[in-house]
Amino acid sequence: MLRKIIKAITPYGLIRLRQIIIQHYRNSETIEEMQVIIDAHSKQLEELKGLDYSRVERLEEGLDGIYLDSDISEYESCQNIEEAWFAINGRIDQGDECIKACCEWYPPYPYFISLQETAEETLKKFFDARKRTIAECMKASMLKRQGIESKRKITEGCAKCPFFTKAKWAERRTDLIKHVYLAVYPSPCQSKCVYCNVGEWMRGFNVAESKIYYEKVFEVISLAKEKNMIADDANWTVACGEITIHPLKERIYDFVRGQATKFYTNGFVYDEGVAENLRLNPRSDILLSLDSGTPETFAKMKGVDKFDVVLKNMDEYCENGARPGQVRYKYILMPGLNDNLSDYEGIVQTMKRHETNNIILTRDYRRDSTYEEKQAFIYAAKQLVRVLRSNDIDFHLVEIGITNKEFNEILDNAEGGEPC
Repeated sequence: MLRKIIKAITPYGLIRLRQIIIQHYRNSETIEEMQVIIDAHSKQLEELKGLDYSRVERLEEGLDGIYLDSDISEYESCQNIEEAWFAINGRIDQGDECIKACCEWYPPYPYFISLQETAEETLKKFFDARKRTIAECMKASMLKRQGIESKRKITEGCAKCPFFTKAKWAERRTDLIKHVYLAVYPSPCQSKCVYCNVGEWMRGFNVAESKIYYEKVFEVISLAKEKNMIADDANWTVACGEITIHPLKERIYDFVRGQATKFYTNGFVYDEGVAENLRLNPRSDILLSLDSGTPETFAKMKGVDKFDVVLKNMDEYCENGARPGQVRYKYILMPGLNDNLSDYEGIVQTMKRHETNNIILTRDYRRDSTYEEKQAFIYAAKQLVRVLRSNDIDFHLVEIGITNKEFNEILDNAEGGEPC
């Protein structure tokens, strides 16, 4: 493998390769083999008068291949990277880099690309970027064991994430897409959430103007399915504005028919397409960001008075589902708006009503919190976690933008309370 890579690159590449190998590898036989091959090209090195950067890029790809083909099994990475999270998450009508493999919305996340001219080019670029990301994860962990800090180019943001952990990821890695996440915009929505970051261009969705871009998305997904790039047991997420009023919802439903799917919805409308998927797929569920436990706070958070309508629609989904717990809730905690005991107890009662025992706790991630705002969030999160724990409700803290130490502080210092 190494010999083939070296034959394919320029003398300049050989110089770089020599430096990298001597610095990073500690296997004497490998270094000796490289030394022999490099020395054999010494005359070419002396005659070199220019640099071919396209060949240098091939060198980097070759080095990625060395790591990916190595026996390194334990390193720092995350499930989304290793199990090929394919997220189309962002605007598709402005050339934005909307395809990524991360649950975070804002850079620096591991890699992101835009829709290419053809579906083939989009998928190739996605998988190439993923390989480079995994190779960097393996390289950084290997060097770390040797006391060498590697400068991260792709995974700088990953290294700060609490979900980026050391594990035997090589055993879990797959070449198939295990999760398709569709948060495609522009998309319509009739809610007016105070934390919404997509603004009027989302609510003013024009299907005629946007359809050409949606077709490109549909072509990518269709090709991935046709080429068996998506695992049979893959999880799907549909988070396109409000799916129940989306003019292209039937096209989207076709992709997820028979698939385990998570539907993000505001709950204002009961939709038979969503209900059918829940009924036929026990692994499917709804995720609703209720963000409140009382009608008054719901109106403040959502800009509309629909609390009772939403709960009634969730009642109906529960009655027509395949199992208890297919309606799940999310709570975007915003100190000063929904951080009070009445709402905490109210969300617990709603969860009991719908027989769900797991909630996602997050924050308004648009904001770069000041120290005071961050401390207010941590304090509020502790109180909410306390209420959840006292009622035996599981929770997940996601996209909260705090350090691992602060993350653990919320978990460790949320004292127990009385059940609601």
